[in-house]
Formats: sequence, C-alpha cells, structure tokens
Amino acid sequence: MMGIWFWIVLAWLLSALALGKRHISMEHFVWILLPIDMYGIQVAGITIKPYMVFCGWLFLRMFLNGQTKIKAIRGWTLPAIGIIVILFIVNMFNSSSLYSLSAPCMLMVVWFCMTIYTSFWGETAQDDIPEAMIATGIGYGFVFLIGFLLLTLGIPISGVGASERTEPGFILQFSNMFQGVLIQKWRLRGFTIDPNTMLGTFVFSGIVCLIRILMEGNSKREWLCLMLSMACIFLSNSRTGLMCFALALVMSVFAAYWKGSPQIRKRIEVITLIVIFVMIAVMVGTDWIRNLISSFLGLYANRSGLNDEYGRFTIWKEAVGILMEKNPFFGIGMGQMQFYTSVNRACHNTWLECLCGNGIILGSIFILFLLFTLIKGGIKAKYNTCSRYNQLLWSLTIGITVVVISLISVDNITYSYLWFGLSALMMIDTASIKEM
Repeated sequence: MMGIWFWIVLAWLLSALALGKRHISMEHFVWILLPIDMYGIQVAGITIKPYMVFCGWLFLRMFLNGQTKIKAIRGWTLPAIGIIVILFIVNMFNSSSLYSLSAPCMLMVVWFCMTIYTSFWGETAQDDIPEAMIATGIGYGFVFLIGFLLLTLGIPISGVGASERTEPGFILQFSNMFQGVLIQKWRLRGFTIDPNTMLGTFVFSGIVCLIRILMEGNSKREWLCLMLSMACIFLSNSRTGLMCFALALVMSVFAAYWKGSPQIRKRIEVITLIVIFVMIAVMVGTDWIRNLISSFLGLYANRSGLNDEYGRFTIWKEAVGILMEKNPFFGIGMGQMQFYTSVNRACHNTWLECLCGNGIILGSIFILFLLFTLIKGGIKAKYNTCSRYNQLLWSLTIGITVVVISLISVDNITYSYLWFGLSALMMIDTASIKEM
C-alpha cells in the first residue's frame, strides 16, 4: 500500500509545480486532491479520502478563526440536503441490510465537504479553478505516463500495476474471455477503482485547455495539458471515457465559437476546415493509415457487447425486472442489486442504481434535481456576459454533462467531480449565496 502513496504524493508535487508562479487560493487545491478516489484512511470499512480530510481541515480552521456560519447556495443547498436526508430514511426501511445506508451517509459527507469548500470562495475563484484543473492534468498525466512506460518496459515498481480490482495500483490488468480466448491488457485507471471513472481527472483539464487555445491563441502549457489528458484517456481503454472525452472536445469547440469574437470564430472555422481535410485524407489514405485506424479500433473490439451475458443492457434489463418485482415505489436499498442479479453484479449505471435503490418516485426526484441544476448552469453559461466567468462556466457545464453521461456505465453516486462541479457551477452566481 505504501507504494501507491509514493505515486500519489508525486502527482501532488508535480501538480503544484505545474502551477509555476501562479498563486491560487488555498481552498482550490481541493481540485488537485479529487482524483484520489480509491485510497485514503479506512474507518469502519469506509474510505476517508484526501479531499475529505482537506475539507475537514478547512472547517476546523474556519471554526478556530471564529467563523461559525457557512455559505449556502439559495434554492439549491438546503433542498439537496433535504433530499439526501429522505434518501437516508428510505434506505433505513427498504432494505434488510445496513449496507444500503453507506451511500446516503457518504453523500452527506460529500455535501458537507463541498459546502465547506464553497464557503471559502473569494473573488479569484473564476481564475483559480481553471489553473488548478490544468495543473492537475499536467501533474497526474506525467505520473501516469511514467508509470505506464515503466510497466511496458517490464520494470517492476511498487504501486504501479494491479492484477486485481482491489489491489493498489493505478494500472489495472484487465482480463476478459472473448470468443473462447482469454484477453489480458493493461488499462490505466488512475487512483480510482475503475478505468471508466478516471474521466473526471482529465476531462475538465482538457476542456479548459481547448477553450483557452481556441479563444486566447497558442499556449505551450495548455497544449501540454491537453495532450497529456488525451493520452491518459486513451490508455484507460474505456470506450465510454473515450466517447465522452471526444464529445467534451466537440462541445468545447462550439462553446468557444458561440462566445468568441469574429476573429476567434474565423480561427475556429479555419481549424475545422483543416480537421475535415485531414479526416478526408485519412479515409482515402494509404494502407498504413487504414491499418493504423484498424489497430486503434481493434483495441476496443475484443470486449463484451451490450447484449452479452455480462453486457450493460443485459444487466440493466435484469435490474429493472428485479425492481418491478420487489419494490418499485421504494426500491430495494442502495447497493443491494448485486445480491439479486444472476451474475452478482451491481447495476453498472449510477442513475439506474438510484432508481432501483430508492424507488421510482424518490429516485426520479433526485435525478431531476441534478438535471435541473445542470440545465440552470447551462443557461447561465449561455447568457453570461462577464468574460471573467465565461470560460469557467462553459468548462464546468460541459464537464459535468459528460460526467453525467459517463455515469450511465458505472455505479458511483458519490462521484466527487460530479458534486464539486455542480456546486462550483451554482456558486458562480454570487447573488444566490446566503449564510446559514
């Protein structure tokens, strides 16, 4: 276990160095801690993650300084807390196992952490957060690429490779039976438990960098971060991650075009024409280009299909059937589906898990509340006229959108990037802040 912490600390140090002479407020260093999702302090079977410890320290510091009131976002924080409390109560009665209470409890912890974080916000947040995101992409990107290179060269280093899901290591050996053949390959999962959840580590940094490149011109630092982010998403070998990252980049181009000046729009149009020309050249190109594309697509071909025995559609259909049979209105308890399915697997879909765990009524309210938050943030991004907020608003809106989409393929209701992103998106509207 100590080996993995060497790499975690190295990622923190490189991220701090990537800031250079750019000074950000202390609270925004939490973005550099968010990628650590699998490791932390174990207490009663629950992992206290580094960002939770950091936010706890912020709260203690606030208390010792005599500040007893925290900031809440009007019309958002209190309703959200109310929904989480109801989730907790429902899960007390709709499941025979206390295990179902762990998700609502962790949600409470996440909401406490992000409320403390936003309570420290100052006037420089719109500048500090993008810098923290870029530094995170550079620092973690270098660490992951170094580890992957060492593993490829056959150099055994503690904390890099993991042969089992729960084993420490940021590169996981993926095994899969495909047409009677055992397929094994290394997949970058970062400091999360699943390669599909690593998207948050790099999608926000990638979006910020691309929007800056398009709107502000050439920047070596932004180009470096964008390339590192793209490389790490590729090495994750996550089909969902790759599609969501590509979608995020396309949406970033549209955002820059929407808010850009005539000069910026002309630049984007020229770049778009070049990309189209290159794509046409690739389609009619030489054999080695076609072979390269075939090799790339082959990386994702030897995997379970959606309708296979362990495919997503198969698991989802069975989960819906179990919900309708057991308790459609109040659910079966969060995290309980794995004890009912024939393949002993969870829903592999955060939003379906929410419906199955809490019932159709409460689960739908929870999901609609989240989507309403995202839509409200998108409206602010569209009509905001303050240039200081434009890039951050669009980056958060696009990043959260693709994170919500990516969670269709994995269970992670307490995903830190989702909730910290949403709170930051809502917090930008300073008129909606009040003290509690």
